[in-house]
Amino acid sequence: MFFVNHKFRPPKATDEKSWAVAAYLISHGFSYYTIRDEQGLAVAYPTTLADAEKFVAKFAAQRSQQIARRKHDLEKQIADLRQRTQNDSRDRLICDLNEQLLRLTQSATVP
Repeated sequence: MFFVNHKFRPPKATDEKSWAVAAYLISHGFSYYTIRDEQGLAVAYPTTLADAEKFVAKFAAQRSQQIARRKHDLEKQIADLRQRTQNDSRDRLICDLNEQLLRLTQSATVP
């Protein structure tokens, strides 16, 4: 199971080609979050496997930077929360943030 952005619109169950494209993108760390081109404009996700391969090659570095930034933000939030007085709701929040960090780390290591 992978978490994807709310922008992801699943194809019809019978559309095997679209599912193959989605699986390829998600397995390479592109979970339908906004990707921007050199001018800062949002890029549409590809609809064919050939285009998806080009997309992954072109934007892999950007995705790695996004993951690194998000991991750093999560780690900082966790550290800040741990410095405060301990309570149940804070402990739950730290647990949730650790789970997000784990999922992010796992999505970054998928081939």
